[in-house]
Amino acid sequence: MKTLLLFVVCAISSVTFASAQTDTTGAIHISKLPAQGVWLIKGWKFHTGDDPAFANPGYDDQTWQAIEPAKDITKLPARVQRGIGWMRIKIHVSEQVWKSASLRIINVPAIEIYIDGQLICKRGIINTPPKTARSYFNHLDPIALPASQKTDHVIAVRYCTDSGLTLFNQALFPFPFAGLQFLSTSSFSTIKQHFWYFQISDIASASVLFLLAIFHFTLYKYNRINKGNLYFAAYALFFGLYLITAYTDNFDNYTDVFRAGIALGDLLVIISLLFCLKAILTLFNFNPGKFLGAFAVVTIIVILAWLFIDGIPELVGYGLFVIILVIELWLAIKAVWLKKRGANIIAVGFFAGLCCAIVYALVNTGQIYIPFFLFLAAGSVIVLGPVLAISIYLGREFALDGLLLQAKLSQVEELSAKNIAQEQEKQLLLEKQNELLERQVNARTADLNQSLNNLKATQSQLIQSEKMASLGELTAGIAHEIQNPLNFVNNFSEVNIELINEMETEMKNGDEEEVIAILEDIKQNLEKISHHGKRADGIVKGMLQHSRASNDVKEPTDINNLADEYLRLAYHGLRAKDKTFNSELIVNFSGDLPLVNSVPQDIGRVVLNLFTNAFYAVHQKQKTAEKAYQPTVTLSTESDKTHVIIRVKDNGNGIPANVKDKIMQPFFTTKPTGEGTGLGLSMSYEIVKAHNGSIEVESVVGEYTEFIVKIPV
Repeated sequence: MKTLLLFVVCAISSVTFASAQTDTTGAIHISKLPAQGVWLIKGWKFHTGDDPAFANPGYDDQTWQAIEPAKDITKLPARVQRGIGWMRIKIHVSEQVWKSASLRIINVPAIEIYIDGQLICKRGIINTPPKTARSYFNHLDPIALPASQKTDHVIAVRYCTDSGLTLFNQALFPFPFAGLQFLSTSSFSTIKQHFWYFQISDIASASVLFLLAIFHFTLYKYNRINKGNLYFAAYALFFGLYLITAYTDNFDNYTDVFRAGIALGDLLVIISLLFCLKAILTLFNFNPGKFLGAFAVVTIIVILAWLFIDGIPELVGYGLFVIILVIELWLAIKAVWLKKRGANIIAVGFFAGLCCAIVYALVNTGQIYIPFFLFLAAGSVIVLGPVLAISIYLGREFALDGLLLQAKLSQVEELSAKNIAQEQEKQLLLEKQNELLERQVNARTADLNQSLNNLKATQSQLIQSEKMASLGELTAGIAHEIQNPLNFVNNFSEVNIELINEMETEMKNGDEEEVIAILEDIKQNLEKISHHGKRADGIVKGMLQHSRASNDVKEPTDINNLADEYLRLAYHGLRAKDKTFNSELIVNFSGDLPLVNSVPQDIGRVVLNLFTNAFYAVHQKQKTAEKAYQPTVTLSTESDKTHVIIRVKDNGNGIPANVKDKIMQPFFTTKPTGEGTGLGLSMSYEIVKAHNGSIEVESVVGEYTEFIVKIPV
């Protein structure tokens, strides 16, 4: 669609491709300069490679190959489409024409133009390797000819094509590879003037489209029921963006940017027309089924093929646009036939747009000619005719909906007046019912509050029971731990009593040496009594510290020592209750375990609960398992640099999958009534969570259960 702009201007300006007369020596003769200018089409020779001597007018180019550079790049030999090369042409120009003319070039590759060995123009960047070259498109600025008294001249063109040029066929980029034209100054002015008219027209039309897009999007925002406003806003927006890209592509650009703008513009206009088609279907409540989606896919495939596949005629793309306009006009006519409200407004707008689109296509193919300003007006009708028609239709529908709403509002007011009296009667009845309900709610609320208080009291008692159970486990463990030092104290005390009796006898006998030896034995026994007494005192103090209520003060804690103490206490506590219980204890402590900033009493409760549950699990399995079964509880610690990990594993019966997700819930327990409160793991979970840690469980029924506690270092 963008390329239409250049060809239209060329057509309106009567600047058509025309070759000058060629003599038998191969030179092009230009004796006069017509209003449409003279294009240098035939008489060119080309050679690949790069040599500055190719610019010299006396260079012998008889072995060079003939070429017509006015053709599209994809129509030229493959050697021309790759890398750096040169083209030369000999011309014979009268002195009058030389003084009054300028040179115009429409180029695809990057080029340098030499006249009689003198560089007069550079477009783009010529580089080696060629993939770093940059083409540049500029066809509006004249190139001044150097002053010369001669009539015979040699024009040499050094060019370099970049790798992206051949990806775009003549439909997308149908400009000459390097078209050179002798043109008068007045003709240049006409071309520029026409381009500026097109730019002003594009900007004005785009401004109208953007305003309409904002207006109808606002209408949709406040009335989302009518989606026609949304689709029309999208139609106007994308068409406006297309016109903006058309405006920017009229300036000088590197040709890769220019080509990208053309491709983007063609896709934008297709998208806008598809939104327009969707808007019409929505406005008239037509149900296309799967037709619209299939048509959109086919349309986009066709336009992409038109853009990027060589050999597809240019009229295919323009014909596709006309087909969409015909479909939209047909839908509008169908709506008129079905007597849809306001359908004639849209039908007129699309009919005008379709007629002007046909005129555009005929002018572009050279079949008709109309004055430039009529052509410009026709272009504005193509853009704004359907847009304004749909906008007027939507505005009219909005106004009619407003009138209908006012009529409905009057009816609602009348009905409201009747309903007010009825509502007042109902209000008295509702007040009485509300009073009754309020009394019932108050009574129910009081019952619920009482039940809630009872529940809280029961929960507090259960939590206290859980703590007392833990304290009982600790007490049993403490009793076992201090039993050994107490036995030592008792035994050595009895020995000392016997030694004292013996010493009295020896003193009476006057055996001083024996008395001294007995005193030495008594002294050693007293030291042992003191040692084991302090050991018992330390055990009691340490256990009391771990068992007293937590003050939530965190301190650096050695998890290995803490876990080891509670493991022994839990084991001996269970042994104190049941002398038949026995279990193998496996301890794997990490030697480089860092200290953990925690509340020791709380972490102690966590590991104590885990140990107690582990011993309970293996004890229950021992009652039903075979004699070869060996109860085993494994305690291990490790660190992953950010967390200290405590693992407690038993080889008990395991936890079923349907129970695993519930074991952390308060009051949930699998133990028989009276043997558990269901708060142990729940409290452990809350304690670990309060330390920003996590507690996980892995279990296989009949094989093992492993609890994994992770606490941040």
